Amino acid sequence: KHFIVGDTMLIRRVTPLPFDEGLRVKEDYDYTAQHILHHGRVVRLGSLLASFRHGTNPGGAVAYRTSELEDETIATLMTRWPNAIKPNPKRPHEVLFKWLDH
Repeated sequence: KHFIVGDTMLIRRVTPLPFDEGLRVKEDYDYTAQHILHHGRVVRLGSLLASFRHGTNPGGAVAYRTSELEDETIATLMTRWPNAIKPNPKRPHEVLFKWLDH
């Protein structure tokens, strides 16, 4: 019922789910949707504390994130997960994630 922000994701090598490295932004939404479809739920591990800058740190998505890339990725996610991913009407280039029975 709640979205888990994917700033840091730990993925066990034995998982049958592919992580789409072709998605340059919002890959956490895709992986979360796959996980819910396959396992029926996701879990948040609150016993790890990672401390790092996000959103302004050099490198990674902040170095190449553009409105066009966000919109392309949103279109891909809406095609893959039409019942779960919707454009956020209050925040341009962002999405709302609401899992419905697929």
